[in-house]
Amino acid sequence: AATCHCAPPDNKPTLQEMANCAPYLHRVIHSKTWDGILCLGQIAWNAVHRQFDVRPTKFAHAAESEIRLPRSAGTTRVVASYHPSQQNTFTGRLTEPMMDAAIARWKGVPCPATR
Repeated sequence: AATCHCAPPDNKPTLQEMANCAPYLHRVIHSKTWDGILCLGQIAWNAVHRQFDVRPTKFAHAAESEIRLPRSAGTTRVVASYHPSQQNTFTGRLTEPMMDAAIARWKGVPCPATR
């Protein structure tokens, strides 16, 4: 689910734009029990934690936290990744092996071998 559905200038949504989309994100996140949540970017990382009134750990690629969802008996793994924007992929800040590793962590499986 998107934290913000608009494409604001410089790809930096305002707090008001994110607040306008928060009810949609809330409905999606609270619609079922999730095995894991992969946050693509710091905005998503902060928004997911904010949905559950949980203070997030510092954002970093492959950062991980646990959140107790209302419909869940246990906790749900939340994993952070740099956003897969052209700005991050073209500059090498986010590489395919890094993304593969974040997805593997999100799925709770051993990290795939890098090529």
